[in-house]
Amino acid sequence: MQLIFCKNQAVAQSLLQSADPDAELFSHDDLQLFTHDGIQRPFSESNGSASHLLTPIPEGVASSAFIHHSLNLFDSSWSRAFVEHVAGSVVDSGFIHAPAPRPGKAPMLAEDDLFEILGSPVSSRTFDGREYFCFHAQACTRTASSLRWSIDHQQQLKSGEMDRAQLIRDRIHESEDLVGRLLSKGSRIQPPDATLHAPADSTRAQELFSYFHAAVAPKMAMMRKLANSIDINGDVHHVDVGGGMGNLGAELILDKKCAVGTSLNVEFDAARMIMGESLLDMYESELSEKWLFQPAFAQDHAFDGHADLITAFSSLLYVPRGELLPSLDRAWQSLNPGGMMVIYEHIKHPRFVRDHDWMFEKEELETLMHRFGDFKCVSGSSLVPMDNEVVGEKSVYRVLRKPV
Repeated sequence: MQLIFCKNQAVAQSLLQSADPDAELFSHDDLQLFTHDGIQRPFSESNGSASHLLTPIPEGVASSAFIHHSLNLFDSSWSRAFVEHVAGSVVDSGFIHAPAPRPGKAPMLAEDDLFEILGSPVSSRTFDGREYFCFHAQACTRTASSLRWSIDHQQQLKSGEMDRAQLIRDRIHESEDLVGRLLSKGSRIQPPDATLHAPADSTRAQELFSYFHAAVAPKMAMMRKLANSIDINGDVHHVDVGGGMGNLGAELILDKKCAVGTSLNVEFDAARMIMGESLLDMYESELSEKWLFQPAFAQDHAFDGHADLITAFSSLLYVPRGELLPSLDRAWQSLNPGGMMVIYEHIKHPRFVRDHDWMFEKEELETLMHRFGDFKCVSGSSLVPMDNEVVGEKSVYRVLRKPV
């Protein structure tokens, strides 16, 4: 069996069509595809439609694995753990093909990182316009990452997404202390939109699971780079506004090369904290008393502690417009000199159906940010700087640095 990992099913089909003459690389009779838009289901040896990238795969089931260059391997623990996940699916002495990093496309895993994970390559070749290294499969280390958590606890986490209100009710009888923390003074549990605590169907639960556990991968790499550029004495304190299960903050703390020492996730949905308990159980020594969770709406949070890095990723659109400016003012005031506020919001567009009515127009969002000074834009996909004049409706990180 051969495994192929790529961005989406359209790329996969194009890849297989172009690979027809290349029988040495792909045998079309025994292929399994894994993509961002694949079906989330238990691993199956039958050749069918693509599975999801986060599908748990038994160890040593494949003779080879191929990671297509459409999957950006960002310089982060998440990407290292992903490569290890792929490598673990291949039998000893099988082959793993991974794209060679391209110069100037930072922050990406470098050649030395791939070699550290997979050993020295046995060969290289050009395919689909990119150079690929070929490695012999071998035992890999297990990098601490939220990716491992999301794969190991997939069914539990998706079940939690199916009915978050029931998840909270179930815990009332198990841990009064936990419920006390969830209902702590100053916090509100019921969201503005009651449907957010209503049971979700399986499709919606899978979409949320994919978003929290896969779509944050480039954000982790971006925030690590920015956190390491903050000039302070000591560890960086991170505050994430509407961070869901807290994947971003946990990942930054787990990354030994990242300056973030503590992270506070301000999240209205108390069930996220319950689902995140398994992550704390997995990495208790690394995260205990460093990875913090405050169940509250952004507009209720006092921002009364000092922060070095504040992030808001696709969360400000849910703050009532009349309360948004005071919330941002409090956040900015809490930021230490030299610290950063990073905002990532998709700009209103017809392709965004579910949240279209709440989304920002570009001018509206940037007017809010200019209140605090000039900001820089970074591509949401390649993570390279962009001039705001050419951003248009693209999804970008808007980075504000507070003057020293």
